[in-house]
Amino acid sequence: MKKPSKNPILVKLNKLSRSINEWIGVAPQVVIKSGLTLPKSIRRMEEDVSYIQELISHVRYNNSLKLCREDFVKCNGFWRIYETN
Repeated sequence: MKKPSKNPILVKLNKLSRSINEWIGVAPQVVIKSGLTLPKSIRRMEEDVSYIQELISHVRYNNSLKLCREDFVKCNGFWRIYETN
């Protein structure tokens, strides 16, 4: 088992990545109800998860404790879309 990260940014980004992956799992039911086209919606979710994974790699490599404003705003937007309670 992996040792928990002490970097709060990594913890939050990993949680966001898991949340998006959960949405990818339930996307067919949600997308059908909302009337969106399924392939485009799943592709968008996969692009979002890819962006977050690249950001995680960047934060790990540079040992960053802050996100730039652009990444911060984009991640907040992802949280609004993919938040699961």
